[in-house]
Amino acid sequence: MKEILKLSQEINSFFETKDKNQKVFFNHIFLNYCSKYAVNKDFGGIGGEFQDIYKFTKALTKETANLGISLSILINMLILKIISIYGNDEQKEKYLKSSIEKGLVFSFAVSEPKAGPHPKYLKSSAVKNNSLYVLNGEKTFTTNAPICDYSIVIAITSVDERKNYSAFFVPSDNTNVLIEPIENLPFFKDCPHGSIKFTNFETNEKEILGKIDKAYDEIVMSFRKYEDILMAGPILGVFEYLIHSVLKKNKDIDNKDFLYESGAIIASVKTLDFLCEKACIELENNKNTTEFIHLFLRDHFKSLIERLNNLALKFELDFENTEKEILEDLSSSGKIAFKSAWTKLVKLAESESL
Repeated sequence: MKEILKLSQEINSFFETKDKNQKVFFNHIFLNYCSKYAVNKDFGGIGGEFQDIYKFTKALTKETANLGISLSILINMLILKIISIYGNDEQKEKYLKSSIEKGLVFSFAVSEPKAGPHPKYLKSSAVKNNSLYVLNGEKTFTTNAPICDYSIVIAITSVDERKNYSAFFVPSDNTNVLIEPIENLPFFKDCPHGSIKFTNFETNEKEILGKIDKAYDEIVMSFRKYEDILMAGPILGVFEYLIHSVLKKNKDIDNKDFLYESGAIIASVKTLDFLCEKACIELENNKNTTEFIHLFLRDHFKSLIERLNNLALKFELDFENTEKEILEDLSSSGKIAFKSAWTKLVKLAESESL
């Protein structure tokens, strides 16, 4: 807990003063605080399991009330987890150890302009030329792109009845790789996003993560599943921050209805937290029960946001700027998440009625 508090102080200080280069700062916090929880002891870490990542990001967000930086940290930690699952011994030695020794920052580059992450419409390709692959294409809305040392890039490596994808480690400091930041996103503002363009970037088979032509079905879909569950850590952390702040500032309200409704929110958060920890164990054991849990979470996160807003209106609570920004973040991102969940839940009910 002391380490979380120290990291929180450094994060708050950085975003108040911006007295360091952004990339230098992120390398610093990953080196000194974050990466070790996503890497197991064989490669110099102290964690490596989904529960370690979940608990870390939840505790950090509860202290900082900063969903943006927690998202950035979570994505980096999940990429380290992906490398530990799909990487070969040489890649683990190279990238996991370097993450511990240097605080490497990674991005996971899938989405493309006007295509999103849909495999049918992606165009980035890696064409084999003798012993090399030549990568061309563009990725966008890539978390951590402006500060990353390496990207894991999803690119077409063959086409038969459909496009087949492979995942490549691509260094950011190559002249054939152009990274540009995306500014003024409406939510998670402290999380760096960017676009990445690859022009005749050459690499070899050693830099392919996982199986050739199998990256979308295996790595991309796994990453999505992990992110769907693990993103609950920062979100529940910030809900805990909000309800604690509300109760602390309004402790003089002598109203049983206020306490009841606050208690109901706390009970929901703690129940979802319990469920998420169990889901992390299921993920670690590669079980499929998590496929419905993220839909359940998204539905309940929407309800929690509504209950917090209704609590504020009913009892005329005065939210501070930080709390207002958090609720705006949750509402804006939650609308996108809930829209996706709504469609999937409708399809789920339709399939059950057959």
